[in-house]
Amino acid sequence: MDEAKKSGHLNIVGMVGSIDNDFCGTDMTIGTDSALHRIMEVVDAITTTAQSHQRTFVLEVMGRYCGYLALVTGLACGADWVFIPESPPVNNWEDILCHRLNESRLRGSRLNIIIVAEGAIDRSGNPISSDYVKDVSETSGS
Repeated sequence: MDEAKKSGHLNIVGMVGSIDNDFCGTDMTIGTDSALHRIMEVVDAITTTAQSHQRTFVLEVMGRYCGYLALVTGLACGADWVFIPESPPVNNWEDILCHRLNESRLRGSRLNIIIVAEGAIDRSGNPISSDYVKDVSETSGS
């Protein structure tokens, strides 16, 4: 504090803490890396269960306005489908999703992983919830 009195001003530094990685001007906000690490641990655990039970798993992650965590998780784990707020899916995404899940099963895949950011929306601005994606995927028989 003595330095501030001598110089006549006080320097302040702000540190952004947002696990969504939704702040411009920085490569990664504080909390993003640890959130991503934890999500990947969960996906690894789910993958083992999904393979043994031959199921489709829908995982909802943080990301109300920014789908960074969902997108990076999807890329890292090889998810079958990723829903993010920045890029709404085409209008008939439900039919396409069911078709792809069925094709995957016919090719012998024992599991499917779908990642949904909490703020995912369709082209009309309607929310895409993980419960809705689960209901849609159930109609495909996966």
